Amino acid sequence: MPSSSTSLTGFLLRPWTRLVRSFVAVPAAFAVLAFVLGIVALRIDFGQYGVLERYGSILPPINPDTARTLLSVIAGSMMTVLSLVYSLTLIVFTLAAGNIGPRLIERFTSDRTTQITAGMLVGTFVYAVIVLSRIDVDDVPRVATFGALLLTGATLTSLIIFIRSVAERVSIDNEIGRVSSQLLAALESIATHEATEHTPIEELRGSGEKTSVKSASDGYVTALDAQSICAAAKDVDAFVEMNVRHGDFVIAGQEIAVVTGPEDIGGLAEAIRTAVFLERHRTADSDAEFSVHLLVEIAMRALSPGVNDSYTAIACIDQLSAALALPVSGFAPPPLSKDSDGKARLWFDGVSVNSLVGTALHPLRRAAAGNVTVTLRLIRSIGRLIAIAQSSHVPLLEKHLDLIVEDARREVSNDDDRDEIESLAIAARKRQGDTDTDSDGQDASGSS
Repeated sequence: MPSSSTSLTGFLLRPWTRLVRSFVAVPAAFAVLAFVLGIVALRIDFGQYGVLERYGSILPPINPDTARTLLSVIAGSMMTVLSLVYSLTLIVFTLAAGNIGPRLIERFTSDRTTQITAGMLVGTFVYAVIVLSRIDVDDVPRVATFGALLLTGATLTSLIIFIRSVAERVSIDNEIGRVSSQLLAALESIATHEATEHTPIEELRGSGEKTSVKSASDGYVTALDAQSICAAAKDVDAFVEMNVRHGDFVIAGQEIAVVTGPEDIGGLAEAIRTAVFLERHRTADSDAEFSVHLLVEIAMRALSPGVNDSYTAIACIDQLSAALALPVSGFAPPPLSKDSDGKARLWFDGVSVNSLVGTALHPLRRAAAGNVTVTLRLIRSIGRLIAIAQSSHVPLLEKHLDLIVEDARREVSNDDDRDEIESLAIAARKRQGDTDTDSDGQDASGSS
């Protein structure tokens, strides 16, 4: 699990990160760069750096009227194509919101290909206007003019790449893969190997006085500064148990933590409130579970009666099983944090295996009830997870198998389909036992 300072730094830098990802920052940076490049090219033409004297013969002469017409055409066409790029982007937004999910819009706005293409168009326009302003009858800046041609070629290349990117972004399978990759990266960044022995929470709490800490504002929990809480708890020799998780919505006056320790906890309560960072909306940068919600949302939209796209739901299930493989196999963020002396001070179950698995499987099971094709794939995915899961997480996965079978008995009317679902669920349960048997057999043969 990353240190609290890492998550705190990420939270504090999040507004700047969003600005960099927006449609404003990259085109503005390209415009400034084009302005500087235009000034440098003009200074070369006017003999400031001695470059034109040595290499000027390489460039052919150009008529002032021709140069003026050429730069005017370049500047005007850049603005026309820029409006086309933004129009195509809005069309992609509309398709994404209607066919994939409205919460994926932010992912499309942060697409680097669109931002760079818009930046190239704006930059080429700015460059052409600057050079155009310095053309007169007696002196034509040849270096700057031919530089505009090179920029135009680079801009056309970026435009072709943008069109290809747009075609890929409207493909739902590609977007599912991108969300899954982001989810897997988020889980890998917070994962550590789980301890085989866990200290009971009752022992960690102790027998001191219990004090409730309530929130002073509203919002989604997006980050927690665990180090500051541990330091403040150490000062008063207390243990803090958080009652909220990443992604929870908190209202003013709601209990967010329970402190066990002395009656007077000093400034610990205020330190806890300050350490819990709240925002008005959730994003994939805020918590890993949000990406799980995105995949589940895509799958549930696909399973809705108006769409009825089972194979999109199957793609989401496959990607979710790949992401859940890491936490169920024993790599999950530890909920316990300790102070500088190594004493337990904070319990914050921000992203747990139970919550991740439940968030993914419960909605999918309910939406897929009665859909035999999706239900069978869901069982196979759980079977794959059982085969690699840590023994402590197997009962959780088996519970979801029981719920799927129970729903199938109620929703599936065909006897053969029900039998197939039940048989596959039984086979999925046996995978853990088969894995253990194979491992034992290999060990036995090795020892013999």
